[in-house]
Amino acid sequence: MNCPTSQRRAWKHAASGRRRVFRPDGPTYEVIIDEFALRRLVTPPDVMAVQLQHMIELVTDQPRLTVRVLPLDSRPSPSRLHTSFVIYTFPDPADPPLVLAEGINADLIHTKPSEVAGYERTYDRLSSVALPSLESLSLLERTAGRLTGQMESET
Repeated sequence: MNCPTSQRRAWKHAASGRRRVFRPDGPTYEVIIDEFALRRLVTPPDVMAVQLQHMIELVTDQPRLTVRVLPLDSRPSPSRLHTSFVIYTFPDPADPPLVLAEGINADLIHTKPSEVAGYERTYDRLSSVALPSLESLSLLERTAGRLTGQMESET
């Protein structure tokens, strides 16, 4: 594979991060996925079905991992819904939380307490209208099954 050194470094860093999440003493990790992302496919159905099955297995096997789905008919506040973001919190109270907001061309890191608080409020609003974990897993399973059915009907 012929790719720039910076790209290889980025892949190695991402893989290292995933390994840290799955350590026995790894962090708690909660994801809220917009149901829209499950409906509008940007990959072939078979790829999406495999990805969903993998996610279901990970969440089922790792009690520290949670996936929740924001239903299409939910009414979250529109603020900050245009971007993905991650809130990092740390066990040491001396380490304040920070937010990584993903952009098209660059990611932004927010460390100011007022900025972080805005993202925390957004997360709380999304969390309050997202499906509970078991309902979310059920929706992921149904979606994977529907995609698998689409593949079978196309063959």
